[in-house]
Amino acid sequence: MRITKRTGLGLGLGSVVLLTGGALTVVAIRPPTVLVVRPQERLVAEVLVAAGEVRGEQESNIGASVSGRVAVLAVRAGDRVQAGQVLARIEDQTLAVEYRRATEALRTAEGGVAQARSAVQSARTQLRIAQRKPLTTEVDRLQAETRQAVAVAQARLAVARQRLAELEGGATPEQRDQLAAQVTQAAVSLKRAERERDRKRRLLQESAIARVDVDEAETAVETAQSGLENLQARQRELLAGARTEQRAQARDEVRVAEATLRGAREAGQAQVASLLAQPRAEDVSLAQARLDEAQRAEEVAQSRVREARLAQELALRRLEEARVTAPFAGTVTSILTEVGGLTGAGQPLVKLVRTGKLELRVRLDEANLGRLQRGQRATITSDAFPGKSLMARVKTLGAEVNTAKGQVEVTLVPENPSAWLRPGQTVTVRLTVSSQSRSWLIPIALVKTAGNIPQVLAVEDGRVVTKSIEVGGVGREGVVVTSGLSEQSLLLQDSSAASPGQRVVVAPGETRQKVGH
Repeated sequence: MRITKRTGLGLGLGSVVLLTGGALTVVAIRPPTVLVVRPQERLVAEVLVAAGEVRGEQESNIGASVSGRVAVLAVRAGDRVQAGQVLARIEDQTLAVEYRRATEALRTAEGGVAQARSAVQSARTQLRIAQRKPLTTEVDRLQAETRQAVAVAQARLAVARQRLAELEGGATPEQRDQLAAQVTQAAVSLKRAERERDRKRRLLQESAIARVDVDEAETAVETAQSGLENLQARQRELLAGARTEQRAQARDEVRVAEATLRGAREAGQAQVASLLAQPRAEDVSLAQARLDEAQRAEEVAQSRVREARLAQELALRRLEEARVTAPFAGTVTSILTEVGGLTGAGQPLVKLVRTGKLELRVRLDEANLGRLQRGQRATITSDAFPGKSLMARVKTLGAEVNTAKGQVEVTLVPENPSAWLRPGQTVTVRLTVSSQSRSWLIPIALVKTAGNIPQVLAVEDGRVVTKSIEVGGVGREGVVVTSGLSEQSLLLQDSSAASPGQRVVVAPGETRQKVGH
């Protein structure tokens, strides 16, 4: 057997052994020549592009808290309103009547409290009086009043006895003369009183004195007149002689005067004794019981006031709830009812959007969650306004992921809101998730996926190998590679030109292909 070798085979060439006519022949096979691409270093900012929707920071369907018929619609779609502005009104005649009744009930209850407080104050005063000891001045005053009452009763008894003696024994000449002198003096006193009265009447006409002075003069005249008439009647009795019935009447007057005198003495002594016995326990207990009762009555009255006030507040709140007002400043985007229509409590009447603070909401794939954070900037554009754009920042990330769509909602706020933004408008959001940094870019066609792991074919030491890489965003210029490659990496341009593990020859010349082609 003869082995024939062909020379000229270079290092790294493959060979095939052939059996020819009983002889072994080794035939050399040249590895395929492949084109490679080197990663290109670029300043790259990773951007996510998605469609977004312009929304108000706050959007609410505004309705009334009471049921009824819509009486007034004060706004139209597109109107801008201020916080507290009336949007609509529900018919409120019945509610107004209820409020007036509640107000009147409250006023009545408050009057009851005033009366109860007055009763408490009076009962408290009576308790203080019942609890304190008598003053020396009070004892002296009561004793003086008793002595005066006794003296008056004694004087009346003396007069009654004198008259009885005169009627029974007849009048003496001295008594007749004395009575005549008394009649004369009484007549003089009457004349003097009449002159004084007339003088004061003239002074009153001249506004020189008060009316009370004239009244006093009139009383003096009446008193003098009465005194004169009594003396004259007595004088006639003395001259005519006493009759049997007159003597009986005089005896009755004496007995009444004696009883009056005894009563005055006994009453005065009893009053002084009662005053000196104060404070008495039974009086204090009674006064305290009356005070307690008055205080309980006041508490009941105050409870009624509280109930009436709550009823009034409820009636007022229901009356105010018939007026539907804007909870915040914004724009009315739609009217959900009409005048005359019936509405239920909580049923929306208008839709209000806080247009002063617009937001942009965009839904992104949940795979981007790890690269999203608050404060990231985005460029906002709209097909309806070509050439116009504005900047926005990420405000919040959704609290949960939509499991059905695998998306998370991101909210952005414009840095400088523009007039061309409208609630409900669709815009394009270009969100920068990483700032410009030096990264490796390769054509997207070079990247394959095996089990969700991105891979590329590279040439190392003359053989094709599979390399796992980590990628960032994907743009028009290519794929951003964050890990797994270097500047010296040679990437197989055509994955079908060789298989992993196969020896290859790198084509000479320029190995840098323009990324993106």
